[in-house]
Amino acid sequence: MAEIVRIRTTQNVEIEYQIASLGERIIASLIDGSLFVAYGLMLSYSADFINFTPAKIIIAILPIVFYHFYMELYNNGKSVGKQVMKIKVIRLDGQKPSIGDYAIRWLLRMLEVSITGGGLAVIVYLASGKGQRLGDMAAGTCVSRISSGTAIKRTLYAQTKDDYEVTYPNVEMLSAEDISVIKQAIRLKREYKSVESLEMLEEVKIKVQQTLIIPFQVADTEKFLITVVKDYNHIAGKEMQVS
Repeated sequence: MAEIVRIRTTQNVEIEYQIASLGERIIASLIDGSLFVAYGLMLSYSADFINFTPAKIIIAILPIVFYHFYMELYNNGKSVGKQVMKIKVIRLDGQKPSIGDYAIRWLLRMLEVSITGGGLAVIVYLASGKGQRLGDMAAGTCVSRISSGTAIKRTLYAQTKDDYEVTYPNVEMLSAEDISVIKQAIRLKREYKSVESLEMLEEVKIKVQQTLIIPFQVADTEKFLITVVKDYNHIAGKEMQVS
């Protein structure tokens, strides 16, 4: 069973993520490395290769040097290898990694992976307890598995019809981040069906009820939260059309 890292969001809700295994990260690195090999072969067969000057060589290797930084920054924490292995970079405080976080991971990667052949990264990963290398520790990140959750996404992200009737009009008091937490809580409850995930869903329900000032007791927690998400999507979608 994969190790779990618990992240407490700004809404004081604890969310669990499965840490990417060492094998998954190594395979992801090998996939990325194969792209570098393919790129190098392509250059070697190019007509201008024999005429490469030092300046041209430096320019040619820039895509390899900046590959991980660029890909993680513009592909939501995933290199090609990570995307294939369905893993990604996340922050331990629940926030989206910043450009500085990705830069720190990239700079320390050159020491941990490029210079030491990955040996240092493996040692730190095994010793950290959270599946982190030095770059992750310095940036406050880790690499987690990406859950498929296809059926749940269809339920929670579906567009509402024009004649949809909103149940909780004051749902606009919630933020997009609040809705994201609700979706995550429902996903975790459906995936794990554990006591902890059920308790977290109840905590989220209570906070939502307090925010929306709902005086009555909600009978079906999951149904209530899904309705809240649909109401929010409907109202937010209408506001975007108007603007």
